[in-house]
Amino acid sequence: MPDFIKPLYDLDVIEGKEAVLKCKVAGLPYPTIVWFHNSDSLLAESSHYTFVYDDNECSLVVLNACPEDSGVYTCTARNLAGSVSCKAELTVHEGKKIKKRLTDHYDIHKEIGRGAFSYVKRVTQKLGKMEYAAKFVSTRAKKKASALREMNLLSRLDHERIVYFHDAFEKKNAVIIITEICHEELLDRFIRKSMIMESDVRSCVRQLLEGMDYLHSRNIIHLDIKPDNILMADPHSDQIRICDFGNAMVLTPDEAQYCNYGTPEFVAPEIVNQTPVSKASDIWPVGVIAYLCLTGVSPFAGENDRSSVLNIRNYNVAFEERMFAELCREAKGFIIKLLVADRLRPDTQECLRHPWFKTLSKGKAISTEGLKKFVSRRKWQVKQRSLISYKSKMVMRSIPEL
Repeated sequence: MPDFIKPLYDLDVIEGKEAVLKCKVAGLPYPTIVWFHNSDSLLAESSHYTFVYDDNECSLVVLNACPEDSGVYTCTARNLAGSVSCKAELTVHEGKKIKKRLTDHYDIHKEIGRGAFSYVKRVTQKLGKMEYAAKFVSTRAKKKASALREMNLLSRLDHERIVYFHDAFEKKNAVIIITEICHEELLDRFIRKSMIMESDVRSCVRQLLEGMDYLHSRNIIHLDIKPDNILMADPHSDQIRICDFGNAMVLTPDEAQYCNYGTPEFVAPEIVNQTPVSKASDIWPVGVIAYLCLTGVSPFAGENDRSSVLNIRNYNVAFEERMFAELCREAKGFIIKLLVADRLRPDTQECLRHPWFKTLSKGKAISTEGLKKFVSRRKWQVKQRSLISYKSKMVMRSIPEL
């Protein structure tokens, strides 16, 4: 059976440069080597691609790399004993989007947020004095290819429910993504009031699904849908923006893809169980958020992250009548349809056609006391982990390690 002595590694290059993906393979008889781009495109020697074989080292050289060359490359080694494959991701980014120095163009102000691999600062453009948010993605804690992938993905998105991409920079140890600035998270908006209406929640959930429908139509899954990543567009608007694409993936047809990271209480069961993710993995947290906002209770919250994950694995969720007594029955029915096994979950279009979104009444006035307790609890949990997760409200964790 062939064996990869040295596998392929992720690589990022600037447009126009040469990209070289290398691996070492052994086997008796010596295997035949074939290369694929995005699983289904068999590569052949050409003026753009060339193959170099030196003893047991195999190299794919992409000449004059362009953004269309980005993607997953697979090297497959085959002989009479069988075949094995290894993969790596190539990211080709446009040089014009990477400027020399952030401080040449922006004044940097105070930190306004922090995540597992990044932090966010408010910045002001020197020309025009417009305010933006600058997300500094560490390329020490996270592979540079992954950080550049987030930048490239966000730069291609254009939808009113997605945070607006403005600019990008690269430093030695960070990729900096400049986006529109949103000053308030969804739950912060809600808990400023003593009561919210069921229609307020319904409107936000509808907008969330509209943004996800746009992403899913482009085979992009977010994989970190949670209240922290739902922002209010501005203080005087009820429009939302989905942010933080650090965990997002582009789905590859006929290829099983997995996700190791997520925020306990909001991850889908397939992430907990380490089975393949899909568009349905983004639908689950919509149900969790709807449940939380309508009842003030986080449906899978346990005493700690591990117990929350176990509750998700075992589908331990209560639909007690008293919790939904004054809500319209369509609201409860909507949540029930989402918090099921992935193969049974509706897609975004089916969700948007649900009778709950056809309801015209404002519905019940809901106390925000439960939401206030939830936000307070999350802040307290963060303080307990402050040495490793300073200022992060809901920290992504390695789910398999819980």
